[in-house]
Amino acid sequence: KKELYKDSVENTKAHIDNMRKQIKELHPDWSEEQVKDNVTKWIRNFMYSMEYSDESYMWIHEIKNYDGGDKYAERLINPNFRSFEGEMLSTDVVDKEGNMPYKIELEGIKKDGNVLFTCSMKEINSDLVTKRVIYSSLYPDYNWIISRGVAVNQLDKAASDSFYSEMPLIISVILGYAVLMLALFVYIVFLTHKVFGLEEAKKSMDKEKEVSQMASKAKYNFLFNISHDVRDYMEN
Repeated sequence: KKELYKDSVENTKAHIDNMRKQIKELHPDWSEEQVKDNVTKWIRNFMYSMEYSDESYMWIHEIKNYDGGDKYAERLINPNFRSFEGEMLSTDVVDKEGNMPYKIELEGIKKDGNVLFTCSMKEINSDLVTKRVIYSSLYPDYNWIISRGVAVNQLDKAASDSFYSEMPLIISVILGYAVLMLALFVYIVFLTHKVFGLEEAKKSMDKEKEVSQMASKAKYNFLFNISHDVRDYMEN
């Protein structure tokens, strides 16, 4: 999910760059403020219209003061708080778990340009407050923090749905693994018998070699004794 949200936010930043470029090409005489106003209208409509299967959504805060504190940022675009757009935010805000989400976000943005964090927030189209996972990234040209967040319970549901949808594949992998292990076991047993048979054959060959050596030695001794006896007889 982190990588998915990161990609969607970073892609949105790329879309903003493209929109700025198109507007400047169509209206070369426009000021940067006019371009920004039109980009804001476009991105607001875009975020209002987006619907994600995991019930996540995107929003934008515009930083006014990187030092934080009261009125450090403006709630510029938020599909879940449309009537509160334009409201000034404070890094001193504390959620129900005692965390300071805006401060955590701002510090992460200042340090790395992006941040992944959790906080308690109101769900979209509901007064229910739930714990959310949020990925935020800075669009520095406009001092915009672009974020995408999702309720943790939706992450759990997505994980569960993914698990059950992949169940046939999981079972197939497990069965395949079991068959592979069985085949490996049979092969090991076969090799064991093979090795045992080779060891027995080697023992038999060693025994035959020993008997052969003993017979050769006996034959040598016999011939030696015969030749010695014959020589003694001839000499006598």
